[in-house]
Amino acid sequence: MGLLGSAARVGLEFDTGQIRAAVVSGGANRPVLTAVGSVEIPEQAIMMGVVEEGDMVSSALRELWSKARIGGRSVVLGMSTPGMLMRSAVFPKVPDDRLAQAVHLQAGEYFPIPMNQLVMDFSVLGETETEEGSQALELLMVAARREQLQRNLDCIRDAGLSCDIIDASPLVLGRHLPAGATEETVVVADIANGLTSLVVIQEGVPRFARVLQVSLESYAEEMGTALSDVPLDGFEEGETSAGAEAWAISFADEINSSVNYFVGQNEGASVDSLYIGGRGSRVPGLSRFLVEQLEMPVQRINPVEQMADNRVKGFDPEAGGANYAVAIGLALRGLEGV
Repeated sequence: MGLLGSAARVGLEFDTGQIRAAVVSGGANRPVLTAVGSVEIPEQAIMMGVVEEGDMVSSALRELWSKARIGGRSVVLGMSTPGMLMRSAVFPKVPDDRLAQAVHLQAGEYFPIPMNQLVMDFSVLGETETEEGSQALELLMVAARREQLQRNLDCIRDAGLSCDIIDASPLVLGRHLPAGATEETVVVADIANGLTSLVVIQEGVPRFARVLQVSLESYAEEMGTALSDVPLDGFEEGETSAGAEAWAISFADEINSSVNYFVGQNEGASVDSLYIGGRGSRVPGLSRFLVEQLEMPVQRINPVEQMADNRVKGFDPEAGGANYAVAIGLALRGLEGV
């Protein structure tokens, strides 16, 4: 089992104060949303994407499966923690049956933590040519702290579930982009309760990903309210309040910093637009503020728009679809198989 690898159809997201799940059926080319659901949990139960109170989370998972009428017991788990590491690398081209061994032998050169403390996987982004003219492979390597990952897996098992795929949450966000965006370079950010997952996608290929600690939780702190009481009045409506402006500036600065890093590492690159999802994308006036600060188009993700059908009774994708961007993306990852 790796961080990027085998098949399932239930996407599971652990967040501060909430667990979310989405079920997608059909084929990868015509996916159908068949169930979504969330359950509230005490904020201390999951912190920064890591389970802290296993019994509490396992109980909440059983409640969620019953509440949302989820039949499948195998999940695709999203990992999004400050300790998760993602690195781009160029490796000499070797036969497919030797690539995994070669990457794992050299992975220690890219991560500042001993490899016996990490679970690492990689994905081949494409081929390139070195300065010497030889062919090489562009890779994206993802590593999670073994102890943190195990805590999350243990509570899934204790809830009577299993996990076939573990994927980095930022990397599933690109599945929700409209067709035209695959010809551009875009930033996609999911603003969840506890963390923000961010990825830069160039012509449909993820090139850079990171996890930000600017989140809806930090917005609630700025507003002086509990996370569960944060007013979320809509994406376009309203103006950014004075109390929220400092948070919005911090968020814009993090986006700008990520864009500048990507451009600095890729000569001649530029970013065309920003897509945002997650509960935090519903902060009043946020899109308008980001357009002014970043001077680029900003759109909110509705992951259900890219699907063949929505069969969840009573679920309004326009109002709540953005909340499930990660969970739906994970479920779509399951449809793709290995």
